[in-house]
Formats: sequence, structure tokens, C-alpha cells
Amino acid sequence: MGLVGCLLYSLYWNLELVLLPPAAFLSRPRRWLQALSDHGGSLSPAPAFAYPYLARRIRGK
Repeated sequence: MGLVGCLLYSLYWNLELVLLPPAAFLSRPRRWLQALSDHGGSLSPAPAFAYPYLARRIRGK
């Protein structure tokens, strides 16, 4: 669906959309998970590199 698809979907259905700046994710990837938890997110699109990057950065912490 991607970023634009999520934006249009949330506008059409009048849903909350929380965007995380890429630099914030790269510097502290836990912010992504925290934002999902804080806002009750059920959909979180990201580029393919984001998932393994997140796993590497939070592993063992």
C-alpha cells in the first residue's frame, strides 16, 4: 500500500495517521514500536530495509 496509500486510506476513512520522520527512526528505531503501542496502530508500512534494521538495532536490549 505504501505511504501514499496509507495517507489516502486514513483520509477517506477519517482515521488517525501518525508519521515518523525517517531520521527519527534511523536514530532510535524503538520510537516506531513505541508509536505503534501509544496510538494503537494496526497498520505500519515501511520500506523493506526497516524490518531487519529494527531487529538488528533492538536485539539483545
